[in-house]
Amino acid sequence: MSTFPVDHTDLKLIRPIVRLAQRIDKETHAITKAKWDEDWLSNMAKEAELHSSEDSDQWVFKLQALI
Repeated sequence: MSTFPVDHTDLKLIRPIVRLAQRIDKETHAITKAKWDEDWLSNMAKEAELHSSEDSDQWVFKLQALI
């Protein structure tokens, strides 16, 4: 089986683009996860009947104590 010819100079040009794409993917994943965590905490607070008028940090601490 023959190998596919690859010009290594092309790979050097592509490397920064791939690194940027990886960085964007990593940041996007982190943002999505943080949003999911925030939504989960909010839903748990509603189920625990913690009022939204309370300081948000206060209900987060209360909720974390329940977990």
